[in-house]
Amino acid sequence: MITRVPSTNGGVGKSFKGTAAYLLHDENHATTDERVMWTQTHNLATDDPEFASRLMAATAKSARHLQERHHEAEQAKLPEDERTKFRAAKPGFNHVWHFSLSWSGEKEGHTLTREEMTRAALDSLRHLKADHLQALIVAHD
Repeated sequence: MITRVPSTNGGVGKSFKGTAAYLLHDENHATTDERVMWTQTHNLATDDPEFASRLMAATAKSARHLQERHHEAEQAKLPEDERTKFRAAKPGFNHVWHFSLSWSGEKEGHTLTREEMTRAALDSLRHLKADHLQALIVAHD
C-alpha cells in the first residue's frame, strides 16, 4: 500500500465542495462518476456522499458555536465555584484534509475487498489520531 498526501498545502484545503467534487466525479470537473467504485462515511449521520460533504462544511462553519455549547454542558456538571468562562480556540482556516491510500500493482488493488479497503482507511484515521473526526471515504477504480 502506498499513502499519498496531495502536494497542495500538504493535503490541507479550504473547500469541502471542491474536494468532494474532485473525489466524487471524474477528472477535469466532469459531472460523471465512473471512476467511483463505492463511498462510505465515518462519524456522519448520512451515507450520501454529496450530503456528507455539506454536513462537514456546516460542522466546520459552526465549530465555535458547537464548542461553546459543549463548554456550557460540561460546566453545568461542575459546582459553581469551579466553573470557568469559555475561551474560544483560535479559529481554524483549513478544515479539509485529503489523503489517499493506493495499492501497488493491478493484482493487489483488484484483489482487496471493500471490507479490507475500509479497514485500511479506518486504521489510517486511527493511526493519525483522526478517527474521532468526520470522514468521507471514496474508492476509485
